[in-house]
Amino acid sequence: MIKKKILFVIESLGCGGAEKSLISLLSSLDKERYDLSIWMMYPKGAFLSFLPNDVNVIKQPKYNVFESMLLYLSSILYSVIWRLNKMVGKSEYWGETYYKSRGWAIKVPKGKWDVVFAYHQGLVTYVVADKFHGCKKVGWVNADIFKTGYSIKYNSKFYRKIDCICPVSDILHELMDDRMPEFSSKYHTVWDIINSSVIRGLSRKQVGQLRTNSDEYIFVTTGRLHVLKGYDMAVEAAHFLKQKGVKFKWYFIGEGAQRNDIEKQINLLGLQDDVKLLGMKTNPYPYMAQADVYIQTSRHEGFGMTIAEARILGIPVVSTNFDVVYNQITHEKNGLISEMNGVKIGEQILRLIQDDELREHIKSTLQKEENLTYQTEVRKVKKIIDE
Repeated sequence: MIKKKILFVIESLGCGGAEKSLISLLSSLDKERYDLSIWMMYPKGAFLSFLPNDVNVIKQPKYNVFESMLLYLSSILYSVIWRLNKMVGKSEYWGETYYKSRGWAIKVPKGKWDVVFAYHQGLVTYVVADKFHGCKKVGWVNADIFKTGYSIKYNSKFYRKIDCICPVSDILHELMDDRMPEFSSKYHTVWDIINSSVIRGLSRKQVGQLRTNSDEYIFVTTGRLHVLKGYDMAVEAAHFLKQKGVKFKWYFIGEGAQRNDIEKQINLLGLQDDVKLLGMKTNPYPYMAQADVYIQTSRHEGFGMTIAEARILGIPVVSTNFDVVYNQITHEKNGLISEMNGVKIGEQILRLIQDDELREHIKSTLQKEENLTYQTEVRKVKKIIDE
């Protein structure tokens, strides 16, 4: 049997939803059937150590002196255009600016593949659409591209060259179908892929106790320190809970551009002893496993992978009401859904920790759930590859 050659292209293997999904997918695909390779445009990231040993890591393409000079000039051009956009107040997704100014100078690895996956919207999709030929091209979409600043007109140029487009939720599929209907025949929903046994195994690693006093609650939130993740609302919720006399430690796991703003807000509200910024953790699951409540305060999500991970670990979830949360959480059945407001989030947390019957009902429901995305969604990917 001749193996199909599959290449996955991604920017890096940082601690994002697409990256975690890709690691789970690579671990689940049949290596007897497929020859799997990955090319990282920037070969770095905390999840490098989780990459399966039987996946080929494609080396960076080599640039000769002239090509290196052009690449350097393109970086200057990108810097100039980015600053000009900022000066005139032009809002543009960074990847669009980057590819407009640098795409012409970027090289891709030489090789022949049957199927090439652009495992992220934006820059990776532009590169795969433009620079890979003679193969089936698949574009992974794990964010609401319309609410995060992407240009429909610009991105449509690239999606025309993509054979199959995979939004990671039903709602995201509907949004793309509504806003970009010319690609309706290309859309195939594939939920972000999670290997439950891997998550549970990683959660058993030892990291020390988060609980410093027996009478305090442990809350955990995981994600980039970015405005879209709503950490400002999380701090407001923490302030509300402290005013209500709740004893707790709330751990934020992640790094990002908003860290200084969050620290200032924590200090301003006198929450230094209650809200802790742990930074980025390669393995956040032992921390999540110790939580009494997992809290997701996002303004937008493509799927909400950390909610799925908390459910796998049996941790009750309080989440904001971003669109796709309803794909995972049924209010008062397997979690609670709050309005996007710090006080409202705090009220739902307070309700969950005070109402023993509700909390036990949610925990009981979670124990009966089984995440089968590593089976159901992998089957979808196989079908896309083999068609």
